[in-house]
Amino acid sequence: MDAPQRSPVRSPRGFTDRVRRAAALIRADTPDRGESAPTRPRDTAQVDELRERLERLETLVENLQDALYRHSVHEDERIDDLRRRTEPEVIARSLSDDARRRGL
Repeated sequence: MDAPQRSPVRSPRGFTDRVRRAAALIRADTPDRGESAPTRPRDTAQVDELRERLERLETLVENLQDALYRHSVHEDERIDDLRRRTEPEVIARSLSDDARRRGL
């Protein structure tokens, strides 16, 4: 039978780029610290809240990317180890050693 079809995995890079662009837009709207802010709109609290949320999202996305990278490296190492252990020469040697130990 054929192997089951896996759905394509969407890259988190697009999401990361969107979060970073949104954060850059909000930061561009922020007055420099050296300047005195002119009368700010009433929704300043909402903008500040959004800014904080975006910063938290950026941190979460970066942490997720780091975790995915570490997991990927770990899986690659595990697969390489399995490949080495299942090479015909290694299997033959292991079977021979096992037969010798058992006295077969």
